[in-house]
Amino acid sequence: MGLSMFFTTFFKRMDQKKVGKKAIELLVDAGTFDRVGWSRDALRESIEGMYEQAGRDKKDHASGVLTFFSLLGQTPGQQFEKPPQVAQERTKLEIYRREKELLGFFLTGHPMDAYRPFLERLSCVSFAQFSELSHQAVIRSAFIVEQVDVKIASKTQKKFAILQISDGGESYELPIWSEMYEEKNHLLIENQLLYAILQIDKRDETMKLSCRWMDDLTQANEEMIQACDKAFDRAKVMAGRVFPTKAPSGPKEASKETAAVVYTLNVSITRLSHILQLKEILHSHPGKHPVHLKFSGLKETLYLGDTFSITPSAELERKLKEIPSFILEYTQVN
Repeated sequence: MGLSMFFTTFFKRMDQKKVGKKAIELLVDAGTFDRVGWSRDALRESIEGMYEQAGRDKKDHASGVLTFFSLLGQTPGQQFEKPPQVAQERTKLEIYRREKELLGFFLTGHPMDAYRPFLERLSCVSFAQFSELSHQAVIRSAFIVEQVDVKIASKTQKKFAILQISDGGESYELPIWSEMYEEKNHLLIENQLLYAILQIDKRDETMKLSCRWMDDLTQANEEMIQACDKAFDRAKVMAGRVFPTKAPSGPKEASKETAAVVYTLNVSITRLSHILQLKEILHSHPGKHPVHLKFSGLKETLYLGDTFSITPSAELERKLKEIPSFILEYTQVN
């Protein structure tokens, strides 16, 4: 449909007493007139001129007045054949967001579309593949925030958020706990595109997700990718066999001589090199005490297995203190 036809069939037929310019602008932003062939921004720029011209033409026609354009043999709307100059065209992302704001969903495209080729380089796993992953799997993923529900923890009175996220196909719920919320709350807004490290929890019937790291997908660069890689390595190390910090019961119940030992690392500064340093130190002090590893801010602990059982000593503690992320916290689990 050309613009002259658009002008004739829509503007000249509508009842201006019932339809205002603002209503037409909303229809343009919702994609109603995309078949006209002009950009939505160009159409928005033309609304006022078309609306006013249609009003004048109706008045002239009602009073029997011939317009200058009709005397020249021009058909109605020919003065709108060329699109106006738009100072600054909106990006596709801005257009999609406006579309969702008006309709409640993305109609003509999705904000993730522009990043599809880039996601493969970022080693992102699609939501459709989550069902194939094992329990405690750690993956990189990218998604859009569809909804944000900010809450306050009853015990700590700290804020956290429950996000509804989607990759353009499936959607999931994602909790963002207090520590990460305080650091990343500026990114927790509707329609924000995020690049994140997620962990899959399949212990219950309903699969759950937890977030280990996140950043703004639209600002992705080499520095961000390197930061993600480091966080991914840390998350994989932390995602081993997880057990509660509780001694086994029954015939194998631990005595004081073989009670488990719990050590703590600061999760915010832990690096893969720290984990390797810890491994070497523990191997150099073998014994009968199983070791559980805690990370500050996380409820679960990581059982390191029988091969890392130790003999606690002052020398061992001295070496552990040399690890930058080690927190001086020694606990025996009876």
